[in-house]
Amino acid sequence: MLGLIEPGHLILILLAALVVFGPRRLPELGKSLGGAIRSFRQGTHGLAEDFAEATRTPAPEAVRAEAVPVPTLVAAAAPSTPVRAPEAE
Repeated sequence: MLGLIEPGHLILILLAALVVFGPRRLPELGKSLGGAIRSFRQGTHGLAEDFAEATRTPAPEAVRAEAVPVPTLVAAAAPSTPVRAPEAE
């Protein structure tokens, strides 16, 4: 299977790290790597919460309360006296 680390490969990687970094620095590197992974997970969890909050749809009651009233059109009233055209002389 592609992308999976088998136990034999993991042992080989750990032995190579032991040779390169030595027995004294290996626990220190493991601790710092664990802290970095923990920090990364907390950061991505915070981003996921922010995204979920931003994409959350408001409740229908809140939408109705925030709705802007629509102005109604009023028909123009007819003049009470008829308008006459000026008479020619």
